[in-house]
Amino acid sequence: MNILEEIASLQYLEITDLQNLDPKEFDRIGLGEVDEKQISGTQAVETYSKIRVLGKPGVGKTTFLQHLAIQCNQSAFAGNQVPVLITLRNFAQESKITNEFNLLNYISQEFITSGISDPSVIETLLNEGRVLLLLDGMDEVLNQQSNPVLNEIRRFSEKYHKNRFVATCRTAAQKLRLRGFTDVEIASFTLEQIRAFTQKWFMVFSKTSQKDGQAQSLKFIQKLELDENWQFRQLVVTPLFLHLACWVFHGKEKFPTKRTDFCNINIQSLTK
Repeated sequence: MNILEEIASLQYLEITDLQNLDPKEFDRIGLGEVDEKQISGTQAVETYSKIRVLGKPGVGKTTFLQHLAIQCNQSAFAGNQVPVLITLRNFAQESKITNEFNLLNYISQEFITSGISDPSVIETLLNEGRVLLLLDGMDEVLNQQSNPVLNEIRRFSEKYHKNRFVATCRTAAQKLRLRGFTDVEIASFTLEQIRAFTQKWFMVFSKTSQKDGQAQSLKFIQKLELDENWQFRQLVVTPLFLHLACWVFHGKEKFPTKRTDFCNINIQSLTK
C-alpha cells in the first residue's frame, strides 16, 4: 500500500488548466493513477509519530492497520512496541454505556481479556513510549459521540506523546480533524499494483494450477487495458472494487459495458 503525503482532494487546478484537459481526464479526477510522489504505508508511519490516514471506501484502511499490527507482532515493523488495535465505533458505543470516554480504561479492559490483569503494565508501556496505538474508523463514530471521542484521542495522544499513533478516516469526513496529527491519503492502485493483485487473486480463487491462474490474470489485464474499457479501468483502483472486478471476470470473462451494471452486480454480491 502506498501513501500520498499531499491530500488529492485538497489540490486544485486553475481554470486555464481545466480548459486544456482532455475530456477523459475529467472522469478520472480523484481516481486512477496519480503523479504525486508516493511512499510506502510503513514509511509514512515511521516518518510521522501521529498520523491520520485518509482513504475512500474500500481502499483498505482497516486492512492497513491490521497489517501494521501483524508486522509489529512479528518484529518486522516497530519491533520494540506493542500494537493495540481499537475499533473506534466499539469504543464509542461502550463509552456511551459507561458514560466515560477513557481510552486508558478501555485498553486496560482489552489487556485483561488477553490475560494481562496487572493495570500497571499498560501504564508502564505508555510512559515508556512502547505502544503502537491503531485507531480505526473515525468516520464510523455517531455524530453525537464524535466530539467526546476526538477530545479523548487528543488528550490521550498528548499525555502519552512518546508513543506512535495511527488513525484512519474516510476522505469525505476530513472535518473530523485531530490536532497534532499529520494527514496523509492512501493512494489508488497503480497499473503495476493491479497486475500484481490480479495475478495473486486468480491463483488463489481459480482453484486450478498456478499456470492456469496466471493465464486468467493475463486475460484480465489484456481486456482491462483495451481502449473501450478506459472508464471501467478508473473504478478498479481500490482493493475492494478490484476484487469484485476479478470476481465478475472469473465468472463471465468480460467486464460490464456500463458502470451502473457493475455497481448493481457488486451490490447484489455484497447483500447475498
